[in-house]
Amino acid sequence: MRKTRQQVRQELERQFDASVARYIVEELFQCSYAELVHDGTAEVTLAEEELLHHVVQQVKAGYPLQYAFERAYFYGYTFHVNEHVLIPRPETEELVYFILQKFGKEQLRVLDIGTGSGVIALTLKLENRHFDVTAVDISEDALHVAKRNAEELGADITFVQSDGLEAVEQPFDIIVSNPPCISENEKSLMSESTLRYEPHLALFAEDEGYALYEQWLNAIEGTPRCVAFEIGFAQKERVEQLLRERFPEAIVGTERDMHGKDRIVYALSN
Repeated sequence: MRKTRQQVRQELERQFDASVARYIVEELFQCSYAELVHDGTAEVTLAEEELLHHVVQQVKAGYPLQYAFERAYFYGYTFHVNEHVLIPRPETEELVYFILQKFGKEQLRVLDIGTGSGVIALTLKLENRHFDVTAVDISEDALHVAKRNAEELGADITFVQSDGLEAVEQPFDIIVSNPPCISENEKSLMSESTLRYEPHLALFAEDEGYALYEQWLNAIEGTPRCVAFEIGFAQKERVEQLLRERFPEAIVGTERDMHGKDRIVYALSN
């Protein structure tokens, strides 16, 4: 006789922290936790049982939950993820929101540098079908993930394998990025799971995390209406200065995230 969903939930709660157990059962059974608590009498299928065994073994080894299930959520959409791309963070949604609030339904050329799984580029396209979006990444493996997400979500955008802006046809009206911006010196502050499983190519940059901001800003042709970066810890002042030097006529500023931390540095031009 197979176990019920209720029994699986109870077993997981004995093995893991409550939040982890809840995440697993909601992802495994694709239903709310309340449904499982109040009506978990349905038997677990063979496919669910096999997936559960696989996920439990991975999580016990420290593997991120999103990689274990190969999906993550961003701005109300579901994205495929694996170890070739970063797990999208809620704070990055604020970069998308910032662009959409500023430019509504305008018909503009948008470039997302270092697209990874494509969450920024694809969400911008899905939320504003008038955007002509190009997404670039140096990693062929990351672009494979992003293309899969584009197909599954029905978002028609252009993908280019490129080291920054080298292989893209400029100019663009909007340039956005959540770039690799962590200094090697900050590794001690990061979680073991992030360091062990997430791609270092998408996390770290030279020059104390500032190298790619400078490289990409120097490669921009013309003056986009908006350049917006998600920034790392304590990077506000230097990134603002880099933007002022590159776009002296622009309005340069910083937006804070949901936690009150400096998160988005931007340059707006007429």
